[in-house]
Amino acid sequence: MFQQNQTIVVDGIEILLRGLLFKANEGNVYQGIIKSNKKKVAIKELDHYQDYLDEVLTILKGKKHSNIIEIIAISNDRNRIIMELTDGSVKDLMKNNFVLNKETIMIDDIFIQMVQGVNEFHQYGLIHRNLKPENFFYFLNQENKKIIIKLIDFGTYELNNQIYTQNVGTINYIAPELVRNIPYDQSIDIWSLGIIYYKMITTEDFFNGNTIDEIKQQIQEIVQIQIDQKIKNHKQLNFEEKELLLNMLKIQKNERFKCLQIINKLRDQTPIDEDKQWKQKMKYIDLWIQNPKNDEVDKKIGFLFLYQIAELLLDDKFVEKAMQYFDKLIAINPKKDNTYERIAKLLLKNNKCQEAIKYIDKWIAINPKKHSTYERIVKLLLENNKYQEAIQYPIYPVNVIKQIYQNIINEFYSPNQQLMIQIFYFHYTLINALQLIQIMMKHIDQQPICYQKMISVQKQLNTLINGLKSILKIMRLIDQQCQEAIRYFDQWIAINPYHQNTYFLLTDSLLKYDKRQEAIKYFDKWISMNPKNQRIYLQIADLLLKNDMCQEAIMYFDQWISINRYNQSTYFLLTDLLLQNNKCQEAIQYFDQWIAIDLKNYDAYKQIADLLLKYHHCQKAVRYYDQLIAIHPKQKSTLFEIADLLLKKDKCQEAIRYFDQWIAIDPKNYDTYLLITNQLLKNNKFQEAIKYFDQWIVIDQKHYDTYRQIADLLFQYRNNIQNIELTVKQITNQSEKQQLILKCIFLYYIQSFQLEKMKEQHIMVY
Repeated sequence: MFQQNQTIVVDGIEILLRGLLFKANEGNVYQGIIKSNKKKVAIKELDHYQDYLDEVLTILKGKKHSNIIEIIAISNDRNRIIMELTDGSVKDLMKNNFVLNKETIMIDDIFIQMVQGVNEFHQYGLIHRNLKPENFFYFLNQENKKIIIKLIDFGTYELNNQIYTQNVGTINYIAPELVRNIPYDQSIDIWSLGIIYYKMITTEDFFNGNTIDEIKQQIQEIVQIQIDQKIKNHKQLNFEEKELLLNMLKIQKNERFKCLQIINKLRDQTPIDEDKQWKQKMKYIDLWIQNPKNDEVDKKIGFLFLYQIAELLLDDKFVEKAMQYFDKLIAINPKKDNTYERIAKLLLKNNKCQEAIKYIDKWIAINPKKHSTYERIVKLLLENNKYQEAIQYPIYPVNVIKQIYQNIINEFYSPNQQLMIQIFYFHYTLINALQLIQIMMKHIDQQPICYQKMISVQKQLNTLINGLKSILKIMRLIDQQCQEAIRYFDQWIAINPYHQNTYFLLTDSLLKYDKRQEAIKYFDKWISMNPKNQRIYLQIADLLLKNDMCQEAIMYFDQWISINRYNQSTYFLLTDLLLQNNKCQEAIQYFDQWIAIDLKNYDAYKQIADLLLKYHHCQKAVRYYDQLIAIHPKQKSTLFEIADLLLKKDKCQEAIRYFDQWIAIDPKNYDTYLLITNQLLKNNKFQEAIKYFDQWIVIDQKHYDTYRQIADLLFQYRNNIQNIELTVKQITNQSEKQQLILKCIFLYYIQSFQLEKMKEQHIMVY
């Protein structure tokens, strides 16, 4: 490693070191100054010189290129390379969104120089194999502020594909040939350039994955149609960028552009002024319009036509010209609905509403009585928040709409209310009623509305019944005119008196506005439909509990139980609902009723205790667990299951009580201790496990299997145990696992046996 201000000599050139620039994968890079001419340089010190670099460096040494870094000198041992010193990498520019010293740099100006650097490299018959933004560096000309790009780091991939840089970034840029392990040529560098260009424009990686293997698999499995679709559908790419990328990212290597083709393409598309840009775009559009059935032309640019127009629309002064070409496009097939829809959608997207309306009117003129046309138009306008325009295009036949409009328009007091009701009537079938109501409620000003007229309109438009009832319900309750609302609720129910969802919606609304007594009446009507339907009681009780009406809920619970007093699922459902709403005392009353059905019902006690534990009522749960054990005092599986549940809820002391009862049944059963200590260690209760280990050993202090099982348990949960290091200092010739097991065994075994004897027995076992 070099020291600062150290002088080194490379190839006869004296260089004064100025410090470390950065650490690279292949070695460190230092800054230095050539003493003879004061030129700043970079010194790259290679940790391991690769033979394949020798040919590259020999070719490039001493030569000056427009876009390849200058190799000034190479040490005799080939471990030090002296190069020009740069100002930064293209990766740095990308991180700063191509802004340098508050000046925005054109991406194409940078990329064309990157391609020129690769082209100069290819002219020597070389392949880079590892192009990425980090391998292109820039110089900033202080006089004219221009950026000069130069290629650096001349490849890390060998022909056998065994050398990879171990990071996702590098993998992201490699060509499919390298991943698929098939012969390749210079065209792999074109692929890498294409991936770099895509990221420079979009700031996105072309391939995404969490690991190198995931990205390699994507590259290996991708097909051309997927690549083309990804490029064509990307909104940040313009027409020329898409066309260039489509020709660079080809699976078939012989179809990829050469460097010179890319350079020529970039030079041709660089805009000199707006007129040239306009003419260039129009050239492609005219070509497509004049040859609409020309497969070759259509395949090349036809699918991009509307996207091209969209780009023009972003600038206001192109709108009129764009509309001329829209008209030409329509003239090709004047009765094609999709053409009008796509044009209108594009105009609305770019906030050109008046222009969109012109094409919508032309669309309707094709077939004024076509119902689906109105639906599509209104949906399009509503999606773009054009409510005022939407009401001009009724979904229903014009004569019906006019009649309805004349009947109701004079009954509304404010323009906002008129707009709201018109949108609701005419367009309900297009979007969900509740979503539309939320939009409309923003416009309401709380003035009285003629609801009777709305009901008469409802009879004419059956498709709007549900939506009409919903808006009536909400608007009337907001106005606090509850009795009027109930009259309409009754009409609503009369339409279908057995529809359960109707009762649920209206009682939910009444409770939200604190109309409890009115809600109770509808609950009773609801139950009268089917008095033995458990689901009705459950829904009613749920609504009441959520609105803090516990006593009323209990009244319905009692009715529910009276249907079948011995149905255990009823008790389970209602107590679960009570606990869910933090009504523990009320739940306890029903638990006692449940148990009273059969005082020795094992399942009842178990379900009750589990429910209480689920909702964190531990002490009450323990009470029922104790009653359960009293029924079956020697059932080991029950004790184990209860203790395990308590441990999971972090109730260790309660769990230990049940473990002790379990041991008391058979105090000399090794398996009991094994299961208990296993559960304690699993739940990070190390100190508690130690106590049971000690009890276990007392049974038979000289039983080797006991110590081995303890050691295995400790080893199994070694990551959960703190301070497992013991007093044993020297254990040699053992594997890491064996050493740890030995240490665990010594914790107990050293009490009764000599250390050397323990080692002998241990070695025999393992």
